[in-house]
Amino acid sequence: MLANGSRGWTEDMAFALVHEGMHYQVQTSRIPATDWHLVSWEPEEALLGALHRNVLWSLLLVLAFLAIALFISLRLSKLVTAPIESLSRTARRIGRLELDDLPRESSRVLEIQHLNQALDESARSLQAFRKFVPVDVIRQLIAEGHALEPNGSPRRITAMFTDVEGFTAIAESMPADVLMRQLTDYFNLATRVFARHGGVIDKFMGDGIMVLWGAPTDLPDAEYHACAASLELHAEMTELNRRWQAEGLQPFRTRIGMHTGVVIAGVLGSSDRLSYTALGDVINAASRIEGTNKQLGTRTLMSEATFEGLGGRLATRRIEEQIELRGRQTRMVLYELLEVEHQPR
Repeated sequence: MLANGSRGWTEDMAFALVHEGMHYQVQTSRIPATDWHLVSWEPEEALLGALHRNVLWSLLLVLAFLAIALFISLRLSKLVTAPIESLSRTARRIGRLELDDLPRESSRVLEIQHLNQALDESARSLQAFRKFVPVDVIRQLIAEGHALEPNGSPRRITAMFTDVEGFTAIAESMPADVLMRQLTDYFNLATRVFARHGGVIDKFMGDGIMVLWGAPTDLPDAEYHACAASLELHAEMTELNRRWQAEGLQPFRTRIGMHTGVVIAGVLGSSDRLSYTALGDVINAASRIEGTNKQLGTRTLMSEATFEGLGGRLATRRIEEQIELRGRQTRMVLYELLEVEHQPR
């Protein structure tokens, strides 16, 4: 459209115009050497519609990209955090020495594979370690905040020593592998029985076992628990011996000695080799009492202190004469713990 300059357009102009409800962009341009201006207008929709659509599509694409990136990030994060949470739970179980049935964590992340392998190796090492150390003792010491260094404190306990009668002759009469299998069966059985009654195995000594009731933690009525374990061990051994004899193997006859009193119990040893144990006259006397079974032809003997703690709840027989124990100057009153057929019903 051409317009005369007399209409007031003296220079190039651009402005918006609304006509009949529609928006227009207007541009004027002066034609050189004349008073005329060239006026052009275009609906805004025609000029900016495509730009608006492009901006909108760009925004939608950006949002879609961000959503995809967020989804991928969450998936990758889950691939890392879930295995790490699982491995942290496994590490806590290993710290509590709960080493059975630990889960394995599979992952495509190399670092997590290495961490899983390291925890697995730690668990296997501790599984081997706990074969040599009473796990319950270590857990209790850690729970009570004891330092794993040489220390000890007075504690009233009932100590038990066991021995297999005539073991030397038995060992000479059978192959070593057969003897080892029998000993393993015997120790497994005894360990289960003592654990059921609160006993803590201090050590295995050849064919003998040293067991503590009342250490490392207090055990009310320790004397009764020790005596009940003795009776159950004899009963279980009767069944095990029956199976052995059916296989042509020699039976084991277990002898037991018990004494009650105050000992020094704790972690003893050198700075680099420790063992939880108990020391004192009570331990020595319990060992001597066990050996007296051979002299008297009995299977289970206890001291008067253990008898008094038992309180008459199990059948016993007083040994009439006071016994002089080997290596001790004073004589002791001993009682025989009678087995099941003599117990009150």
